[in-house]
Amino acid sequence: MSSAKPRQRPRRARVRRPLAGTAAPARRTRLFPRALRPAMLVVLATITAQPDHAHAVRDVLSALAKTSRQDDGCEGYTLTQSADDPAVFVTVERWRDAAALEAHMNTPHIAKAFERAGGMLAAKPEIKQYTPVG
Repeated sequence: MSSAKPRQRPRRARVRRPLAGTAAPARRTRLFPRALRPAMLVVLATITAQPDHAHAVRDVLSALAKTSRQDDGCEGYTLTQSADDPAVFVTVERWRDAAALEAHMNTPHIAKAFERAGGMLAAKPEIKQYTPVG
């Protein structure tokens, strides 16, 4: 008797096909090649409240964040409060492009938030824009 193992066929990759009568899964296509897409913007806004108004400013900013998440072009909007200083808030915002951010800055809810919180702030909000690089 020979001790040689029988030769095995190489395995073929399984191809999943849609069930009969169903459409094939849609393939994701890109509207723009990566190099031609409008650049997403990340905005970090630092808002410093007067210490005795921190809770009221938090309420105003929470309402603003909730409404801003519904804006066209908003891909993310997070309100954070400093663990070291409860009067300091930072919003981390992601916008589809500069036009979406500009439209957001001109909405009535932004004007209303600045109007409501304006007298309770210790300084003018510091707003910085960034573009993702990796």
